Amino acid sequence: DFSYIWIANSTQGTISKIDTQTLQEKGRYRVRPDSNGSPSRTSVNLTGDVAVANRLGGLTKVYARADNCQESNGMPGIQTSTDSNPLPWGVEECIAWHTPMNYVSQRPAAWTPGTFNKQTCTWDEQKVWTSGASDGQFAGVDIMRVNGATGVVEDKVNVPNIAPQYFGMYGAAVDAEGNLWASQLGQGQLLFVDHETLQYKTWPMVASGYGMTVGASGYVWTCSSNASRFDPMTETWQTLYVGGSGGCMEDDKGTLYMSGGNNNIVAVDVQTLQDR
Repeated sequence: DFSYIWIANSTQGTISKIDTQTLQEKGRYRVRPDSNGSPSRTSVNLTGDVAVANRLGGLTKVYARADNCQESNGMPGIQTSTDSNPLPWGVEECIAWHTPMNYVSQRPAAWTPGTFNKQTCTWDEQKVWTSGASDGQFAGVDIMRVNGATGVVEDKVNVPNIAPQYFGMYGAAVDAEGNLWASQLGQGQLLFVDHETLQYKTWPMVASGYGMTVGASGYVWTCSSNASRFDPMTETWQTLYVGGSGGCMEDDKGTLYMSGGNNNIVAVDVQTLQDR
């Protein structure tokens, strides 16, 4: 009874909440006051709420459940979109927060799991990682960790040895400990940021990347026409040519799914790197 997928409508400046069982759109939300942020990457936390990064700057959180939305516009009741029609900014009350950020390119968004509270059956201390780049304004890229409840930027790390060209960090994901992994478009750098110390480390990517993910196996993947597997324990890469180009995601049963050539989906064994 609670299963949504969130889709960014980049040219419209909105994000859609779609019921995965009925395929009905259950809400559409503006995610920047001017609706000109070009929203792109989304990340859903263990509570079900979404964070979306605007390519042109800014991070926004949207509540998934209307019960969690807060009175903010002075009108009786909770005003929120329930279909494909977004409400005006300031009227919509399921926008939890919006944090403006001044970047030429802001792609990644990735939630940490937080800590489960047994008394309240909720996840506490959830954070959102994001990254921004501005060609010529400063060296490298900025990595930010944002308070998931308030939208306040709590930590900021500059990584000077990563070129901001090609959109800075293109995608990001967290591992089981809440550490950040991020990769660049093309054959750039893979980045790790420790969630405790904020120390970072980079490695050259061995093949061109577009999508990326961190799986239950602990491997980090960059995906395009290749599935490139990075082992954090040995700091080594292995690569399988797949064809096509796109994103990827690992399930909890040892399979990596990614878009292949000829409009198909390819399933790869995460241990053997063989097609399934």
